[in-house]
Amino acid sequence: QADFTNATEVTAYAEILMGSYKNHAAMFELKPDTKYYYIVGDKATDTYSSVCSITTREENPSKVTFFHMSDTQDETYWGTYWNAALKSAYTLYPDGAFTLNTGDITNNGGKEIQWTNVFSNTAEYTQNNVVMPVSGNHDYWGDITRQFHCVYSHFNIDLNTDWNQDGYFGIYYSFDYGDVHFSVLNTGDTIETDNWDLTEEQVEWLKKDLAATNKKWKIVALHNPLYSPGKYGSDTTFNRVALALRKQLNPIFAEYSVDLVLNGHDHVYSQSYPITASGTAVKDGEKKTIDGIVYYVKPQGTIHLESGTAGSQNRGVLATGRQY
Repeated sequence: QADFTNATEVTAYAEILMGSYKNHAAMFELKPDTKYYYIVGDKATDTYSSVCSITTREENPSKVTFFHMSDTQDETYWGTYWNAALKSAYTLYPDGAFTLNTGDITNNGGKEIQWTNVFSNTAEYTQNNVVMPVSGNHDYWGDITRQFHCVYSHFNIDLNTDWNQDGYFGIYYSFDYGDVHFSVLNTGDTIETDNWDLTEEQVEWLKKDLAATNKKWKIVALHNPLYSPGKYGSDTTFNRVALALRKQLNPIFAEYSVDLVLNGHDHVYSQSYPITASGTAVKDGEKKTIDGIVYYVKPQGTIHLESGTAGSQNRGVLATGRQY
């Protein structure tokens, strides 16, 4: 049982976002691979949370286990489906280092009650494990509710101010874990451009971010898919963002040898062939099967993986067996 008699006290600072306070606190000089207990509260009113814990990563992990989930949104079950997915994931793989949620954490990010409910109903896992957010269209939903900075308002992500991102419709950032570099993009920017692609500022940031890393593996995460058998990847009525992102990002992924792209948005599961700079699918690459799982050996392109939904809003594909 945690004893807070001689605990270190960390003072938070606050800013008003979405009409309420967002409190930030940072802890430094933590030891690797160590479990830390913490509580959050207000000394003035003697109000505190339950006891929570977080385990820091290994100093030099030999392997990386993380969970990719997406589209946990719903206005009926308030995160209970996501909680079930997290429970299953951590039961099967208790060494999971973090969850990468590729967007639409809530159904209407401008409503504070939805953030409150989704985190309350997943508290067993979200209070005690790391969640790395990707900005989804339902998360920034400012065009309906006139609320902005919705993702930034609920996560303590260090944004590089040198890149002058306003965070109105989402955030972009990067982080490392083990020998993997993660570049997290913000497809909310597509509503601010004429061609339904990312802003020039974000693209320039991505190029410099990928060029600067020396990690063996490079993973890009974004909400909107480039390739998907669902309507946002395949239906000409809805796939203008996908088409624009293919044209803009495929050459960058190829130039900087991005291994994997993770996304959501379409609420279906899909995996592409390796995709080249020109958008060509490499179907005849070398493969190896280990324990029933097929692996690509040095694929000549970037693989795109859409995780389906960890919420209640499942959708179908447009054409069974559609291939990329």
